[in-house]
Amino acid sequence: MTGFFVFPGIALFYTYILNSQKTGRFYIGFTTDLAKRIDKHNLGTTRSTKSGRPWVLYYFEEYTSKTAALKRERELKSWKSHQAIEALVSSVQEVVPTSREASSGPQKPVK
Repeated sequence: MTGFFVFPGIALFYTYILNSQKTGRFYIGFTTDLAKRIDKHNLGTTRSTKSGRPWVLYYFEEYTSKTAALKRERELKSWKSHQAIEALVSSVQEVVPTSREASSGPQKPVK
């Protein structure tokens, strides 16, 4: 997986969108460890995503603030539209942060 930028001493928080390869459904979530969280979804330990396995990472954003990541998760969940999520991902260019300040919130489509 590309797009992970770790700065020493700075915790990163992720808002992410998974796509079910079985149903085509999207799942939006928040985590501090993206790889581990995706594994949990695919192992079936998350009740709300168990029936949609396998899941693939479709999109993520990283934040240095937990509050900002949770706020963005709530915003994305409020959209309730498959088309809105697809439009978000198709409209974003990958951003590569060059400093600690730049790591707060760049969008990362993963296709």
